[in-house]
This record gives sequence, structure tokens and C-alpha cells, in this order.
Amino acid sequence: MGHNTLRIATWNANGLVQNIKELEIFLNQEKIDICLISESHLTRTSYANIKGYNMYRSVHPADRARGGSAIFIKGNIKHSEQLKIETEKMQLTTVNVKTKNRTINIAAIYCPPRYALKKDDYVNLFCEIGHNFIIGGDFNAKHEFWGSRTRNPKGVQLFTAVQETKCNFHSGGGPTYWPTDVNKVPDLLDFFIVKGVSGNYIHTEDSDGLSSDHSPVIMTLSDSVILREETPKLINKQTNWELFREKLSESINLHVPIRTPEQLEREAERLTENIQEACWSCTPINRKKPFYHSNYPLEVRELVQAKRKARKTWQRVRSTENKRKLNALCNELKALNREIEEETLAVNLHSLTAGRETEYSLYRATKGLKRPKIPIPPIKREDGYWARSAKEKADLFADTSRKHSYRFQGRLQMRMLRC
Repeated sequence: MGHNTLRIATWNANGLVQNIKELEIFLNQEKIDICLISESHLTRTSYANIKGYNMYRSVHPADRARGGSAIFIKGNIKHSEQLKIETEKMQLTTVNVKTKNRTINIAAIYCPPRYALKKDDYVNLFCEIGHNFIIGGDFNAKHEFWGSRTRNPKGVQLFTAVQETKCNFHSGGGPTYWPTDVNKVPDLLDFFIVKGVSGNYIHTEDSDGLSSDHSPVIMTLSDSVILREETPKLINKQTNWELFREKLSESINLHVPIRTPEQLEREAERLTENIQEACWSCTPINRKKPFYHSNYPLEVRELVQAKRKARKTWQRVRSTENKRKLNALCNELKALNREIEEETLAVNLHSLTAGRETEYSLYRATKGLKRPKIPIPPIKREDGYWARSAKEKADLFADTSRKHSYRFQGRLQMRMLRC
């Protein structure tokens, strides 16, 4: 992500798990900030992680490995999860991103071809997402207006809905679906629908960096994105505990007589402040460095270039021989990535220990093993608005706890009066 740009890609993965390593290379080489995935084929028990990115998903309502949508967004971008739709007709995942000039909802969508959506379905969807949004994905809708070769009933309904709600289409202009059958003609199925953002700030282009039967589309949005603030922590790995004990011993007075509940509350609050001050004075500020991916080996980069060249040739010629060469390069790249990953894993495993000299690296490595990160959703307040930040959520929990404590005290007093 540049200082004033946000790069968003949309891609029909046709199965995310088997293509996750190739997707990781693509995201880093193309400097993608947000990736919108269609046909993720994830279930509620499967997952796909990419280091440096947070992942949100919507699965098929049957909870089977088909359909589905997902979003990969860089962890340093300030965002929150929003609307999620998991129906037979569509699977949609949404995140909210704040920029310097606006708040915008970015959604990944997949609409299966067998279900015919009407104009009202699209209009209701656009109204539910909000006033400013970018939706990207495989709509399985065709219309000449956004670059398709022909039009179908779903495309006509979508075009009417977009015209009625004053949205805009953005596509690379070239085919994005490349059927394996050479008798079928490639067409454009993957594109963006935008509302509330001027086209002067948007540039859209096709890409050939991935190898499913769909090619990705990249949108560059010229706007400054607000980065996520680090969560303040009382202690970290560099806390000097010996100095902490000394400072806390100096600040605590154990000879204060406590006679009333109010005095007990004041002393408890003072003890808490002493602990906090001792921690802050003994803990250096640990400024988290931004995550940068290391350069990929030369053989991987050369193989990626060869695969892209073979893909372009196959898209132009559409012969069985060219398709065979492309598949061979894709399989070779997957095998090479698997080999490098296994070698890296073996080196890392040999360096793990359970001792203090490596800061208990074995425990830290296995703590999150095979465990997907579960996002913390926003909480709805009584006024209908959402509590998204940590402070808003803490205040909401405090108010709820206070109300419950008042009810408990009232019941306790009634029981005491009865006794």
C-alpha cells in the first residue's frame, strides 16, 4: 500500500486451500492491500491463513466445500467486520475501512449461476451495505456495459439495479473467465460495483498472476487509508521484574488503617495505580515493526514469470498443447513452493526449544498451530449503533455489568428485609 493508494484485487479462486501459497506470492508481488475471494470453498471448520493479513469469510449455508466468499486484508489497516450473507443465492463478506476522506465498506461476493437474482434483490443488497461501498467478485452476470461479450437475464437485472441506485461498474475490460473447453468462449464475469467514490480516484486493470479458471482484477483507489493503532499493553517481554518489585515495594504503604468501605475503595484504587506506574516505569516501549515479506527465491520468481507467459499464450491460442504446458508449470510451481515450505519448517523446528534462552519458542510456535484467528465482531449498543473500538466495547461491558450489579444488590436487600 502506498501512502495515498489502496490496492484491491478480486479473484475467483475455485478452491482457496490448494491455491493459498500461490495467492500469497501474488499478494506480495502485486502489493495488494485487500483481496476479495469468490468460490473460496471453505467450510466452518476449514481455514486459510496468509501471514500479515486478516481473513474474514462467508461459507455456503450447507457448510460444504463449494461457493463462499472471503476477504484478506492487511493487519495494519484499521478495519472492522460488517455485513455477512450466507444464503443459497449469494455469499457475501464485508469489512469497513476508514480513509482520510470517507468511511467505505468493501465486500467480496459470489453469486452461483443457477440462481436468478432479480432487480429488487440487488437493490436491497446495495441499500443494506451502505452509501459508500466497493463490491468485487464473480456475479455470474453478463452485460455489454461492463465488457461482457453478451448479456444474460441476471446481467440485465443487475444493470437495471445499478442504474436505479446510481452505482458504477469498474472492470479491466478483458475476459476474466477462461473455460477449459476450447469450444466455449472466454467472457468477463468478475468486476467491481462502486458507490460513493468518484471514478477519477479509481484505476482498474486485468492481471494474469493466478492460475484458476478465472483471472484476477486489480483496482487502485487513490485515497489515504488510516492505519490501525497498536493496542496499549501494561507489560511485554522486556519488562524488568526485579526493578518492578523494588518500585512497587517503595510505593506501597502497608500500615494504613482501613475503617470504612469508602476508604477501602480508595486504597484499592491507589494500589492499582501504584502497580500500573511501576509497570510503565519498568517496561520499555516495544514499537512493533511493520511486517515485510522476504524476497522469494530466484527460481520461484522465474517460474512465476514462465507461468504467466504460458498463461498469456494459452489465452491467446487456446490450444490443448498450450494448456498442457500451463498446467505443467502450475504443478511445478506448487511442488517447488511445497518443497521450500517443508525445508523452512524443518529449519525452524530444529531451532525450537522449551527453554528460557529462546524465550520458550516451542510453546509460542505450537500455541497457534492449526488454529485460525477468529475475528472479534462489533457489539450492538442500545441506541442501534455499533461499538467497534476497544474503548467503546469496554464502556459497553462496564455499563452492562453496572446494571446487573444494581439488580443483584436490589434482590439482596429484599432478601435481607424478608429475613
